[in-house]
Amino acid sequence: MNSILSKKNSEGLRAKAQLLRALTLSLSAFSLATVIVQPGLAEEAKQVTLVIGQNGQELQPTWEASGIWKDAPYKIEFATFPNAVENATALSAGKVDVSYFAQFTAIQAQAAANPDWTKDTVPYKSIVVAATADPVNHERFVTVASKDSGITKLTADAVRGKRWASSPGATNYLLYLQSLKHLGLTPKDVVPVTLNNEAGALALLHGEVDLVSGAIDFYGPAIKNGATVIAKSGDVGPGSPGGLLANSKSLADPAKDAAIRDLVRRYVEYQDWYNRHPKEAKEALIKVRKLTPENADFIWSYTRVLPQPIDEARIDEARSIAEVVYGFGALSKAIDASFAYDNRYGDTILDTLKKINFEANLKDSLATQ
Repeated sequence: MNSILSKKNSEGLRAKAQLLRALTLSLSAFSLATVIVQPGLAEEAKQVTLVIGQNGQELQPTWEASGIWKDAPYKIEFATFPNAVENATALSAGKVDVSYFAQFTAIQAQAAANPDWTKDTVPYKSIVVAATADPVNHERFVTVASKDSGITKLTADAVRGKRWASSPGATNYLLYLQSLKHLGLTPKDVVPVTLNNEAGALALLHGEVDLVSGAIDFYGPAIKNGATVIAKSGDVGPGSPGGLLANSKSLADPAKDAAIRDLVRRYVEYQDWYNRHPKEAKEALIKVRKLTPENADFIWSYTRVLPQPIDEARIDEARSIAEVVYGFGALSKAIDASFAYDNRYGDTILDTLKKINFEANLKDSLATQ
């Protein structure tokens, strides 16, 4: 919300200041109810609109089904993009306030930027990471060998000369490169096959490739048909989880900053809802994404996450990813990935996790499926 400094609007400025104080007090208490605003200021609050970028219909169906945002003291609008690159471009341009995409997308955008991003000019920042809830039994990003490949383990001898599908620029490509580095190999030691997630999944199912790396969501039919998960993301390097990223100008706007803090709190609550309400979450996935009940079961089980604040460990992981990809020549220049991270909402994330017993609830959820 932009304030216009003039005597004529002094009353409006005082009202906005009152609103911001009310928002701040409510947020500091981490109330699960709506932010309390003074009588007569409710309409003022509703003038703040946060535009949320999403890749396809990945957020809106379950966000709305959860009901978590129905009493939010600001408006939410969704902007839908066909892929993460267009989503990130819109976030960079300020056409959206907050987006959800993988950390690897931001790393590539920074490397491609001209002029280079600095601490002062970085157009957006990661504000919360959606970490894998169970990296042992429910790691989402994996490498899978086809039924007829004869590959049962991820070793240099097993994969040398094999057809390996990935999509340059996508998170599956990162996992492919990390796997090669882990094995001491280069793309020349295998047969790279460029396919997107959907095409790679079909090629895996029909034995047209020997290996794929990517989100397990796509490989359920192939795994059911005999394909084998031979490695998880954590086996070969830090993963690139998704998360919420916010436009820098939106973060610098006091009213939007307060609204985004509330959004982050509700996002943690939403992920708790998603983990604890499989029936409702799956119904939303089936309705909008046209999934079969079996596929919805599979996707839900692997898309439960643990929201995490930005800390030095996360930033170090981003630096490691950038170094690996640059080493393979997949980034045009070396970067300092720390520019695109902001830990201002860390207290909100940690306090909300504790307040709602998130980890205990997650443990119960993982025990069921």
